[in-house]
Amino acid sequence: MVDASELIASALERSGMTRADLARALGVSRSEVTARLAGERNITVRKLAATLHVLGLRLELTAVMNHDQRMQKT
Repeated sequence: MVDASELIASALERSGMTRADLARALGVSRSEVTARLAGERNITVRKLAATLHVLGLRLELTAVMNHDQRMQKT
């Protein structure tokens, strides 16, 4: 499982934007962007989606039943 900060960091690198560019686009401080990238913030799905959108990506979530639950249903 990839964590939100890794997704943001990877998207930021591919976008060619700087942290300052991202902060301006999101209407937050550069230190807020730095904290999100460092995993120091509990970011909501809404904020993650908005951040990725600014970076040219769309967030898609999928729920999958874990292996233990599948075995119990048989």
